[in-house]
Amino acid sequence: MSDSPNHFILLGGAADFGHLDGSKILGADETDEFHWTVPKTAKADDEVFIYITAPLSAIVARAKCAENAWLQEHPLSDWQGYWMAELKDVEIFNEKKRIAMKLLRSLFPDWRWLAFPRQNVRIPDEFIKPFLELFQ
Repeated sequence: MSDSPNHFILLGGAADFGHLDGSKILGADETDEFHWTVPKTAKADDEVFIYITAPLSAIVARAKCAENAWLQEHPLSDWQGYWMAELKDVEIFNEKKRIAMKLLRSLFPDWRWLAFPRQNVRIPDEFIKPFLELFQ
């Protein structure tokens, strides 16, 4: 198994976008922790891209996992039963740098997840290089 970082697209809704700010994450607790749902295979230093669904329908941020994924088990958490990780090195894209889902579908017509993005996903190996080039 490779120690190379994985690359994931993490989903969020319009309400989640309200928590993103151009320089920091709003609503972080006193320790500046910022958590997001991740696949259970996510590990420290994996690279993630945050996709916000309608009305934006675009990738709006890039970050790294600060830790391995862990299962939220607190019974009072809205996220109980979800895999989570703290994110670090968060870069919020300005409108010009955001990548719309419509563009991704045209560039990667064989990537089935793009047709119906409903969960976090690991970017398939064959798409990683051209995907990352979009953000250079």
